[in-house]
Amino acid sequence: MIIKDDLIELIKPYIKDYECYLTGCYIREYLLNKNSSDRDITVKTDKLENLAKKIADNLNASFVILDKENEIYRVVFNKEEYIDFAKLENNSLEDDTDRRD
Repeated sequence: MIIKDDLIELIKPYIKDYECYLTGCYIREYLLNKNSSDRDITVKTDKLENLAKKIADNLNASFVILDKENEIYRVVFNKEEYIDFAKLENNSLEDDTDRRD
């Protein structure tokens, strides 16, 4: 499934070299033809904080640490537009999803 989203398109140049997955309720809302500003991207990297900071800095957005221990960061573009970045756990999307649910 390919989802077109302006904010995701905006960050693509920064995440193109990483294994990334759009996860969370955004997918459910998309399938139900509802709008959602809650974008979660799971990324396979050991340098997620650096990646999220780079995106924020280059796109004039704010960087927020949501959970340092579990490596979850938010890039805020405005009041209603943000993306949460989380590190892929155990190198498996299935394991990572089980951890969240």
